[in-house]
Amino acid sequence: MIISIIGTVFVTNQVVDLLGDYNYGLFTFVNSITVWLTILSTALNASFVRFATLEKEENGKDCAKTNTIYFKIFIIIGIVVLILGLGIVA
Repeated sequence: MIISIIGTVFVTNQVVDLLGDYNYGLFTFVNSITVWLTILSTALNASFVRFATLEKEENGKDCAKTNTIYFKIFIIIGIVVLILGLGIVA
């Protein structure tokens, strides 16, 4: 952990010099959004596995209902991210 902190201190200075203050701020913002979306995706995947398993145990058949619900959630998240991405670029 200490090596990671020391590395970040040295690399951050180089990245700021390379990108400039404004672009470094944008880089940091995009990086944080990416991390949050990764956490959200991981959580949704884990919950999908849980509820798909429960549905399969209860019904003894394919989990089409759970697939449909989670597919819609991922489509909505994708549309929101696309709109926000286009808003940042514009």
